[in-house]
Amino acid sequence: KLLTAFAAASNEEVRIRALDLLGRNGVRTAFAPLVERVRRDAALRLSQREATAAGEAMARCDPGRALELFREWLKPRGLFTSVLPGQSMLQWVGVSGLVYLPGDEPEALIKHVADRAGSELARHCTACMVKRRRVARGHVPGAP
Repeated sequence: KLLTAFAAASNEEVRIRALDLLGRNGVRTAFAPLVERVRRDAALRLSQREATAAGEAMARCDPGRALELFREWLKPRGLFTSVLPGQSMLQWVGVSGLVYLPGDEPEALIKHVADRAGSELARHCTACMVKRRRVARGHVPGAP
């Protein structure tokens, strides 16, 4: 509970560190509060660094639920879902989290986003693909 409270602190560095600790420790009970905060803050308050930390924490706290959620954010259904406030930051979160999820689907989702993204998000997708391969080989500290 304490780490989850720190993940909602007013200082971004404190939030990012708390997100990292939540993810490293796989705190499943933190998943729902993280999702709620990310959805609330995606349009206005979430920086790219914090979005990355949030996505990674979510994936490491509850991989199954994270994949389901990221799929929803990265391949939204419906005509207007891609223009919702904060949608690009939710995509940033999702792509970041896919780094830590096993299997072929996460890689396919990153490629899907990269093919449709603006230049900044496309660069992030490329960086995440590289990091994903390092994680798979066990070269990233804290990787599952």
